[in-house]
Amino acid sequence: MVVFWEEAQIFAKLTNDDDREIMIREMYDKFLSNEAPIELNLGDKTKIVSPVMNAAHEYREKGVLIPTTILDALIIHVCEDMMDVFCRYQLQSGWAVIEKEMFDAKKEFELMTQAGMLSLTDESTPRI
Repeated sequence: MVVFWEEAQIFAKLTNDDDREIMIREMYDKFLSNEAPIELNLGDKTKIVSPVMNAAHEYREKGVLIPTTILDALIIHVCEDMMDVFCRYQLQSGWAVIEKEMFDAKKEFELMTQAGMLSLTDESTPRI
């Protein structure tokens, strides 16, 4: 995903439509085709990839200029995908830390109670 994003940033800086058309086809082979070695996780490829490939085709066949923003929908999708993966990672690793802290706090509370270091004056608040 990151590699695609980096190449999309390079694409946006291209000033020559010949270069854009070539890069679109290279990116298709690398990220968007079903045989792509670094295939992006796209739910509906037709909806998101077709406009990009149509722009490359229209340029080659009719000379229609390729907008520098043609990859924007793909970039947004990739960024959302990266954010989803990152958030899931954070939640998973964050939960493990919270779970350990809760376990440690429970053990500490139990040991302090057994040692007589805590006095429960009411049921909800431990007193030291």
